[in-house]
Amino acid sequence: MRHQVFFLAAFISTRSSATPVELNDSITRQSKKEENDISTRRVLQNTNGLLDLSTSFSGTELNYGSMFEIVSLKDIIIYAFDVHTISEDQETIEVYNRGSALGALRSPGAWKKISIDDLAVQCQGEENPTSVQEGSFSPIYVPSNSPSSFYITFLKQIMIESAIIGGSITGDVFASNDDAQLKLGVGKVYPFANNDFNRLFNGAIYYREGTLSPTLSPTSLPSVAPTGVPTQSSQPSSSPTTSTSPTNNFLKLSTTLSGDQNNNGHMFNIVGLTDIVIQAFDVHTASTNPEKIEIYNREGILGSLRSPGAWMKISVSDLEIVGKGKGSPSAIPEGSFTPTYIAPNTSYSFYITFLENVMIESAVLGLSTGAVLFQNTDLQFKVGVGKAYPFANTDQNRVFNGVVYYSRNTLPPTPGPTAAASEKPSDRPSVIPSSTPSKMPSVAPTQMASSAPSISLVPTNNYLNLPTTFSGDQTNYGNMFELTCLTDILIEAFDVHTSAQNEIEVVIYYRKGALGALRSPGAWTNISIAGLKVVGKGNNTPTRIPEGSFSPTYIAPDTSASFYITFKERIMIESAVIGISTGTVLFQNADVQFKVGVGKAYPFANTDQNRVFNGAVYYSQGTLAPTSAPTSSPTISPSSKPTTTTGKPTSTPTGSPSTSIAPTNIYPGLTITFSGDQRTFGNMFELVSRDDIIIRAFDVHSSAESEKEVEVYYRNGALGALRTPGAWTKISTDGLKVSGKGKGAQTHIPSIGLIPKYIAPNTSASFYITFQEKIMIESAVIGISTGSVLFQNTDLQCKVGVGKVYSFANTDLNRIFNGVVYYSQGTFSPTSIPTSVPSFLPTLRPTTTTKKPTSAPTAGPSISISPTNSYPDLKTTYSGDQSNYGNMFELVSQGDIIIQAFDVHSSAISEKDVEIYSRGGALSDFRSPGAWAKISLEGLKVTGKGKGSPTHIPAGSFTPQYMADKISSSFYITFVERVMIESAVIGLSTGMVLFQNADLQYKVGVGKVYKFANTDQNRIFNGAVYYSRGTLSPTSAPTSSLSMNPTSDPSIIEAPMTKIPTGAPSSVPSFKPSIRPSTNLPTSFPTRTPTNLPTSFPTPPEIYGGIANTSLTTTFDGGSTQDGNMFDVVAKRDILISNMDIHTSFEGSNMIEIYSRGVTWSAVTIHPTAWTKVSVAGLQVMGNGVGVPTPLPENAFDPLYVSGGATRSFYVTTSNGRYMQQTPFTTGDVISSNNDLSIYAGVGKNYLFLHTEKDMAWNGNLYYTSGSVNPQSKLIVSSAHRASARLTYIVIGALFLGRLFL
Repeated sequence: MRHQVFFLAAFISTRSSATPVELNDSITRQSKKEENDISTRRVLQNTNGLLDLSTSFSGTELNYGSMFEIVSLKDIIIYAFDVHTISEDQETIEVYNRGSALGALRSPGAWKKISIDDLAVQCQGEENPTSVQEGSFSPIYVPSNSPSSFYITFLKQIMIESAIIGGSITGDVFASNDDAQLKLGVGKVYPFANNDFNRLFNGAIYYREGTLSPTLSPTSLPSVAPTGVPTQSSQPSSSPTTSTSPTNNFLKLSTTLSGDQNNNGHMFNIVGLTDIVIQAFDVHTASTNPEKIEIYNREGILGSLRSPGAWMKISVSDLEIVGKGKGSPSAIPEGSFTPTYIAPNTSYSFYITFLENVMIESAVLGLSTGAVLFQNTDLQFKVGVGKAYPFANTDQNRVFNGVVYYSRNTLPPTPGPTAAASEKPSDRPSVIPSSTPSKMPSVAPTQMASSAPSISLVPTNNYLNLPTTFSGDQTNYGNMFELTCLTDILIEAFDVHTSAQNEIEVVIYYRKGALGALRSPGAWTNISIAGLKVVGKGNNTPTRIPEGSFSPTYIAPDTSASFYITFKERIMIESAVIGISTGTVLFQNADVQFKVGVGKAYPFANTDQNRVFNGAVYYSQGTLAPTSAPTSSPTISPSSKPTTTTGKPTSTPTGSPSTSIAPTNIYPGLTITFSGDQRTFGNMFELVSRDDIIIRAFDVHSSAESEKEVEVYYRNGALGALRTPGAWTKISTDGLKVSGKGKGAQTHIPSIGLIPKYIAPNTSASFYITFQEKIMIESAVIGISTGSVLFQNTDLQCKVGVGKVYSFANTDLNRIFNGVVYYSQGTFSPTSIPTSVPSFLPTLRPTTTTKKPTSAPTAGPSISISPTNSYPDLKTTYSGDQSNYGNMFELVSQGDIIIQAFDVHSSAISEKDVEIYSRGGALSDFRSPGAWAKISLEGLKVTGKGKGSPTHIPAGSFTPQYMADKISSSFYITFVERVMIESAVIGLSTGMVLFQNADLQYKVGVGKVYKFANTDQNRIFNGAVYYSRGTLSPTSAPTSSLSMNPTSDPSIIEAPMTKIPTGAPSSVPSFKPSIRPSTNLPTSFPTRTPTNLPTSFPTPPEIYGGIANTSLTTTFDGGSTQDGNMFDVVAKRDILISNMDIHTSFEGSNMIEIYSRGVTWSAVTIHPTAWTKVSVAGLQVMGNGVGVPTPLPENAFDPLYVSGGATRSFYVTTSNGRYMQQTPFTTGDVISSNNDLSIYAGVGKNYLFLHTEKDMAWNGNLYYTSGSVNPQSKLIVSSAHRASARLTYIVIGALFLGRLFL
């Protein structure tokens, strides 16, 4: 039964799923073809002279139908289509149209069926066009520069389309010519049911230029589109023609009238780019009757969506307009509301609403509220929200349909005082003074004393300032925010926004660096004076925190500082922003940038993301002057100059010797940061060199202030193998100890304690520095992922790494190593005589030979790792630790070259069968053997050289592959057994250029199961590509078979390799020295007798061919939130699943439930009785938030045994909120795999066993033990037997591992 299920899964995966790169690269391939084929229109010979616009026939996704949008660039009429289907039978098909942009995806009433009844087409099968011929549907006229949407659907799931993951989204133009554009659409379940976004219609549209001609007499049905020539009549129309434009000749910015969503009203934001005055509007309404309408505005960005008090009504009383119906603009003329002045680079928000549900707006795909959608040289118009009347329910991501009319100027002064205050001051004073004093000071002082003292809104000292806003409506205790300085400045004072109007206590904290440590008081310094109080000024008025209330804070140029200003009551007012994230620069001037922050409960408690501090920052330019004498406490910031020396020695010795924190040798260094507040044992990070450099020493950041033992490990290549000690080399001396300098200071690891590590230009090396206690300090970053370059200089880049529990245990993603990397420039020189231990890296040149032969034969034959023909080569890496059958990768030539040979990386040390395939173009068609050509000889075998050594595929093993300049070719090299070694990369995606030289670029590829089976994304081929420069020369006459080598290259006989030591020494050295020592890693199994020297790593436990306590990670990319997720685990050998980490967005207490069953989940997503709850009762865990693993407690569930080849499914869910993070991924595709098991993408689930959301991958780590198991130990401990569970687990573990752990 399991094999039957597996066969079905394999069939579905092969037919209806594709990887992101496969799809995108197939699109790229088709797109390049279109640049040649459809940049100029082509006329088809078999379609009555119709022109066409085609997309692709390379899709792999099955669906019922496809919705897509056409935008015409000329007047065109659409007559026919080609579609792509898996069927080869006659099938019923339906075609629908709507004369606007893509929308109304689930609303049949918004679409018109244009196909004839019971339309059937003869399908032509995969990769062949199936014609929907002219006459099958009513021709559709699309006027120039207008959209029109189509829905073509079968009644069965037989249509093929392409899924686009990453890059383009629904609504982006994919294919175009001089006449029309075709946009990415959505896949559909019949009829008008579920949507699959970012799908490309596979096929072609056929059309003619022009318009539809008028008929001689009325037709029985209305025309689908207007005629090309208007009808003429000698009689007047029944009603006068009405102009919808304002009488005054205002400028305008139009949005769209293509919407199909009804609402009462709409809120949107306008940003002025020049001085403008909003004068009138057109709106879009379904009504053709008089309708009451109201208009409100508020200064600033869109917010306060449910707060009427934050808005001002500007429309005249009982304003009424006459609706013009759907598709026509309805005017709100000049004089209907108070004109609104918008200064340059400022925002104003508007709320236009009917009292009835008659406004029409557009719902947008792929754009969020707050995104700029329309603009001209004077203003920007942003995506807004739909609103129920009044200030009620909100619909996000809606576009106002209509026109904004405006003039370029400012508001003129009124001839006399107005009854109400102006929204904005005029640019000139009023002619007649007002009867009451203004709220702002006059230009010149009055001659009479005022009745009350004047209140200044600026500090007594004339500080510079950066104001934010006072438009907020969100109440909180406090706000954390980050400032980034562009010059030397001193923060001196603040304004805040509070609802209080009495004396209130306030506290101010500071921390150096970017915003972080949101719940860690120890990472912040209280800089306010004790018991600081201020007098609140109430809503919309600044409340001053004056100079002297806190220690002035110096911020150097191009550095950041974070502030936390908080009351002890919930009286601070802040703004919630839509579409702008925490950490985004929102306000700035020439000196300082202010970023969106977070709201906070007191003290250091709950966090509200995407909040804007309301107030102002007051500062002076310059630095802190040094004090004349030492202060009683340390300064918050450094002084502008160092303290001067006495010039004489002190009369008494210092209490302790001076300590230098820099290496003895003055090496250059790359300083990262010392602002972290996260504690861990160690940190793994990747360095990328830009030149020849040698890593010599480090500074680290430690909380310890005493001597501590530290270990340093190294691995060549990108960061990976996070839990695999055998993939790393220890480069620190045994028992190395350093003297900790405490938090904020540099703890030095000197060069004398480390083996220097050479890094060649444009290559990577990874380092793991760890203490044995939790005393290392690192930084957690928000919005920057592991593998991103964060710090660099001209020689070196340091990437965001991971925190680690000692040793090679739990991993914390997105962590920054705090410290300094010290290095020298250059390479290692060769030694004059052999060293007593092998070199860790090859020397620049081989050691020179002696003039005389040695007196005894060498211990083994000399082995050359290069081909006999001295071809140029492009090497990748041999640092991989992932096993697979084969690897697919893409090469891009930088000149005419011929691929001649390869080196590969294999764990085999015997003869193995290998196959090589090639295809022209970018990497794609991962599962399509027919798209590839086999170029290797039949029965090709190579002799594996084992892990860490190149295994050579020599010239003549395959047909040489010519690559013209700037052309891509893809290669698939595969063994028939799982003996290829490749690298898994973090932070680099399939298709990215990773290695290159002057001739060739190598891109990150994919790992493959033999043959053309499962795909592992983001894998690096380990090996080398050998090539010659030039082209293949033609032969003088046709040959009977393909040439195996270019004729221009001479034949060179390779010297045979000796298999046993020669009787005499070699007369010359080998081509290159060994690139690695004979061994620097422990053996796979413990030796039977003790050695004289200790091994580099502890001996692993005696297990039956497996690894104890390992894990497999899926992803922590998130992208979608649900209550829970169902997924399958397929074991490749006997495993015992013991625990897991989950991914939750909630940083509070998450209530977790885990269910499991011994087969796949696919048929029982809504059947609770088919599942067994395996988690303990009341399981809860404190979440670590987005992007960070949340570990479950040790006893979260009893161990679950899965035999080799079997499937076990899991349903992991939260029960107290929709917090579980998951990632869009095709259901049934492998999301992560290793030698022991595979985890498959499943479905998201509403709690409990309710709605299913397909194509979702579980985010997390799965912990397990692998190996052979005594059949009697194959037990599943139920939650009803908790009392004996631990003993049973120990027994299982003992049988499982071959060793008893007590």
